[in-house]
Amino acid sequence: MTSQIINFLHSKETIALGELSETLGITRESLKNEVGKINEIARMIQISEIEIRGEELYLPYKFRKNWVYVKHGVNPYEIELSEEKRRAFIYLLVFVNMEPTSVALFQEFNRVSKNTTLADIKALREEIEEFGVQLEYSRKQGFLLVGSELAIRQLSYRYGTNLAAEKQFRAKMEAYISAFDPDFILRVVNGLEKVLKKTELRVIQNRYETVLCYLPFQLKRSQEHCVELSEQSKKTIEQLSSFQITRYFLQTLEFQLDEELYYLAILFTTFFEGTLTDTRLDFLLECGQQIIQELERFTAVRVRNREDFLIQLYNHLVPAFFRLRYGLQLKNEMTCEIKLQYDELFQLTKEIIQPLRRLLKGAEITDDELAFFTILFGGEIEAQSIEEIAHYRALVVCPNGMSSSMILSSELKKMFPTIQFMATSQISNISQFDPNSYEVIFTTFPIKAEKTIFHCKPIMTKKEKSSLIAKVNKELYLTSNVLPEAREILAELMPYIELKKGVSEEKLLKKLEKKFYQKSIYEEEFKPMLSELLTKDMIQFSDEQLDWEEAIELVATPLLETGKIETCYIQAMIDKVKELGAFIQLGEKFALPHARPEEGVNALGMSLLKLSQPTYLLGKKEHEVTLFICLAAIDNEAHLKALADLTKILSNKEKYQTLLNAKTKEEILEIIHEK
Repeated sequence: MTSQIINFLHSKETIALGELSETLGITRESLKNEVGKINEIARMIQISEIEIRGEELYLPYKFRKNWVYVKHGVNPYEIELSEEKRRAFIYLLVFVNMEPTSVALFQEFNRVSKNTTLADIKALREEIEEFGVQLEYSRKQGFLLVGSELAIRQLSYRYGTNLAAEKQFRAKMEAYISAFDPDFILRVVNGLEKVLKKTELRVIQNRYETVLCYLPFQLKRSQEHCVELSEQSKKTIEQLSSFQITRYFLQTLEFQLDEELYYLAILFTTFFEGTLTDTRLDFLLECGQQIIQELERFTAVRVRNREDFLIQLYNHLVPAFFRLRYGLQLKNEMTCEIKLQYDELFQLTKEIIQPLRRLLKGAEITDDELAFFTILFGGEIEAQSIEEIAHYRALVVCPNGMSSSMILSSELKKMFPTIQFMATSQISNISQFDPNSYEVIFTTFPIKAEKTIFHCKPIMTKKEKSSLIAKVNKELYLTSNVLPEAREILAELMPYIELKKGVSEEKLLKKLEKKFYQKSIYEEEFKPMLSELLTKDMIQFSDEQLDWEEAIELVATPLLETGKIETCYIQAMIDKVKELGAFIQLGEKFALPHARPEEGVNALGMSLLKLSQPTYLLGKKEHEVTLFICLAAIDNEAHLKALADLTKILSNKEKYQTLLNAKTKEEILEIIHEK
């Protein structure tokens, strides 16, 4: 409501209270309360406040000039920009082409010196030249972007969508456009709202503000420039539901953009989740099914609720496919953290998404996109491990971005297996949830609600996790194997401790905490490497002519003899192949037989069998195998490091061929141990 009022008021100097309350459909008292909230923001950012003069509202010039900053809660005089953001602003100012751009304009906009601005321009030129785009200057037109219009748009997507999540960025760009066209942003917002109400589309989680920021300057560019697409691409796009939706959106704005309509339809597809009613995208539904099969094959984890996970995967696949297909790079701020925390799964994900690679026909899948898939897969793998016992239901609110939300949700599920977590929500969406559907809120942002609220960071340290679990267990009376906090232990011990001279209680606490959190109780279980599981005594060779069932029985023998599996596990592996087909074949002449942990696994283990005479899974010639590695997994995660190591060998043609040709245990061990 606050933003709605500001949008309505910004161009008016005075307005009657009665007229405004009637227009908004609220009482005068409610309106005065909302004005009070707006003035609190104005005071905070040092902008003149709205005055209530009798039955009228008066908006001072300074408020009307800076209304965008009030809406976003940003002080225009305190915005400090990094070099990266300054370059992004320069690019986008030239991109929207609202006026002839100059060094002086960039200086004023970024609030830096002329020398700094010239250095930024030089760095930007070098950066965009890699994409075949040049930043040229003429006295008459100012700075211009020269090159393929598609490449120019790809760069705008990279700069615009990746920074639009920051309110300082949104405020400055909105203020700039509004200076030339005061109602344009509001028209775009209203048009988008009409689209969302008329269709079943949903903006990708935590991307609504990004869409609202990016679309306006994309539309401004579209009025003067057009992306040329092939006739085949146009025919494909015309069949998508997003094409008609984009046409409707442009009609609400009274825009006539015939050729540009196709590219804008692509953009819409990257902003919204996929819908199952769009039958023209059934090929991505099929791709999703293939990816789930690969996920199960490469992780040895069985997805239980396949339909639910397929829908979740499809919702992500649709925008991801169009981003990758048209080179629209979406920066994932959490990629480094994801690669660090989920390294094994990240490596496996490169193989799991091969069906998508085939669809893209050579288009690059960036690490940022891989990280999104990694978190998606990681959440599903962990969900399989959690017992379906829920003492409480919780809503997770994390407006820090999609990756942060997914990481937080994943971590919370591991920390609190007896709490059922609902879909991560934007702050603005909390009201859409039935208050009776949850009892607890976990949030990274200060909010007010008549529920038990726990505040946490998107990514927590070991100490922060420990503190959060202790607090949740105490307030919700949850039973847990969680150790008490270091401070609690010290409090119990202090009556029996005599401190040495120069040693304070606080100093002792810090030392205790350092030791206490060296190994966190939430730290991942030990995940052995392939070389730690496939030891010399777990490797066998055979010159006999075996059928596939005999081969599985033989490869499992070392695990059986060491007590890592029971006899029933061998039969379970054979039965799985008979039931599901040759799913255990992961590569040319290679198979990974396995079954569920509860079907006879006592301890984590792997064993290898090399055959001189090939065998054929299910008796079929197309499933020739000479190398078997038996996996006995104790859960859904402990074996992932070893599988990631194995995948690296399988994906390296030279190493894999050497493994297939190996004649001795020593040769196999050398390949396994090779870095």
